Amino acid sequence: MADRTIVTIHAVDGAGEKSRFEYESVAQVPDDADVIGMVTDWKALMNLGYEKVTVTYKVDTPPVPATTTSARIGDTAKLNCHLGAAFGGTYSFRFAAIKDTLLVGTTLKHTDALFAAFLEWFDDGTGLLAVAGPFTISDGEQLAENGSDPTLPSGNVAISGELTGKRS
Repeated sequence: MADRTIVTIHAVDGAGEKSRFEYESVAQVPDDADVIGMVTDWKALMNLGYEKVTVTYKVDTPPVPATTTSARIGDTAKLNCHLGAAFGGTYSFRFAAIKDTLLVGTTLKHTDALFAAFLEWFDDGTGLLAVAGPFTISDGEQLAENGSDPTLPSGNVAISGELTGKRS
């Protein structure tokens, strides 16, 4: 089966009872207008409300095994980052089974290019490159763009990182 999209309507009735309705798309990725149109038509048929609508993109690829048999979900690490100027403060990403090459003892190599590449997906776009990432974190927050804040060490959005879970 090809890649596909699942639209889930999280419905609620007048008594507060909840149910889910799932629909699979024919097109690989339907337009937002198609999803909104289908949900609007769905709502017109029933005396139900909905709490939220989720869109899940399922990619049919073969399973990918862990890169090492010693990888453990419980071995966690935290990467602390600066939020963009519109939000202020910091945000901590959590990673499981972090690769040994990204560690020095129990400290993350937070300036590594692999972290920078990942963090660009959450960029606020206000810096030198003026390119915003397509994702947000938490409550719609984004990170300070690499190089946009002279107070950041080496222009890197990541502040620090360390192991936080047990490593065997």
